[in-house]
Amino acid sequence: MSVPAAQDATDVRVSEETWSLVADNIAGRPRPKVRMNRQRWAVVVVLGAGLCMVLGFVFGGVAGAQIDDLTGEMRSGWPSTVGSVLMAGALVAWVIGFVRYLRQGAPRAWSTPTSGVPRRERQWIDRMIRGRAAFPADHVEELRSIASNRLQQSAFTVVIAPGFVLLWAANVFDHEWAPFSLLQIVAAVFFVTVLALTLRFRKQCRAFLQETEPRAGAEPTPAS
Repeated sequence: MSVPAAQDATDVRVSEETWSLVADNIAGRPRPKVRMNRQRWAVVVVLGAGLCMVLGFVFGGVAGAQIDDLTGEMRSGWPSTVGSVLMAGALVAWVIGFVRYLRQGAPRAWSTPTSGVPRRERQWIDRMIRGRAAFPADHVEELRSIASNRLQQSAFTVVIAPGFVLLWAANVFDHEWAPFSLLQIVAAVFFVTVLALTLRFRKQCRAFLQETEPRAGAEPTPAS
């Protein structure tokens, strides 16, 4: 990917106030509004996870028999073997992925350099990182920090998506064709698509970081 040349003039699509907000977030000086938003996100994530667990137990207990009818009978022979192998592969993929993810230091989803940035400006910043828009030369360091953060956060998708693809594929092989089989195929295709888009985004972030890396013995200016 070729990153568009940096501009000396201030990009009117992202205000200086926004760049100042980003710099404060990177420096660990989040403004009061940003801190409140992060706390709100933390509460939403915790409550959402708890609610999903409760609903899962309730739904499983109430509609367990109906779900069994929708999933079809278990297969035998080679389809069952393939399904078991895929299921084991899903578990292995998750274990390896989570270990690597935690080792590199898992970032908090609600703590990013662009916390508090208006959506339109945040989208334009992402366009700069993706190489789809020129970026201001005097804000390269902020953009590099954002790109690094995007890489860290998107790593979670790379961790869980392959396992879900294998999981849904295993269920398709394990069971006879039933109404739920179509949903499983759709889910597998969805996670394949998400994984492909995430990998492309990560490639763009790496390209941005590589092309804007300060040259040895030179001032840290972005590549053109």
